[in-house]
Amino acid sequence: MKPESAPHPSLNGIFGRLMEQTANVVGQDYFRHLVRTLATTLDAEYAFVTARKPEDKGRLLLIAGWHGNPAAGGNGEFFIAGTPAARVMAEGQLWHDVGAANLYPQDLSLRNYGARPYCPVALPGPAGHPIGHLGTMSRHAFQAGDELFATLKLLASRAAAELRRRRLDEVQRLTGTKFSTAFRAAPGIIAISDLETGKYTDVNQAVERILGFSPAEVIGRTGIELGIWE
Repeated sequence: MKPESAPHPSLNGIFGRLMEQTANVVGQDYFRHLVRTLATTLDAEYAFVTARKPEDKGRLLLIAGWHGNPAAGGNGEFFIAGTPAARVMAEGQLWHDVGAANLYPQDLSLRNYGARPYCPVALPGPAGHPIGHLGTMSRHAFQAGDELFATLKLLASRAAAELRRRRLDEVQRLTGTKFSTAFRAAPGIIAISDLETGKYTDVNQAVERILGFSPAEVIGRTGIELGIWE
C-alpha cells in the first residue's frame, strides 16, 4: 500500500538525533540504541531490527527490539513466510496504516502487539539481496510519508553496515581460533618472529620435543642467540 504523503509529526531531527546518540556505539549496544531511540522518537510501541539467519535464509533473527520500556533482546527468530517481512524483503519497504495484525494471521508478533500501523524497510545487502529489516509497529494511527521512509532507509543502511562489521569480526575471531588450534597442535616447529629484531614472539610446543627448548626459553630471543642456526 502506498504511504500517505504527510510525514509523522515526531520525525523532525530523528536522523540527526540517532546519528548523534550512536556515533561512537558499535555492536549490540548500537542496535539497542537504534530501536529504543526509533520507538521513542516516533512514539511507537515497538521498534525492531532483524537479520536473516545465516544457516536458514527462510528465517529472521531478532537482533534487537524495543517494546515500551523493556528491551527485547536478540534471541528470537521467526519464519519469513506468512509475515509482512516477506513483502518487505521483496519490495524494500511496506506501509500498513491500519489492521496490520488482521492482514497476517500467521504473524503472532503482530497479533500479540495489536499492531495497526506497520512501517518497515529492508536492510540492504550485497547484490541487492536484503539481509534483514528495520521498522516500527504501533497501536495508534500515524501517517508515513517519503521523509519517514527516507530516514528509515538511511538508518537501515547504517544497521546493515554494522551487521556486516559484526559478522566480519566473528569470522576473524573464528579464523584466529582455528589458526591458534592448528599452531599449537602442529607436529613440526612453527615460530613467529619480529621482522625487525628477529626475536621470536611465539612458538608452539613442538620446539621442546624437537630442540629441547621450552617455549618460554625461545620467546624474546633470536635463533642466533639460541644457537639454532650455528
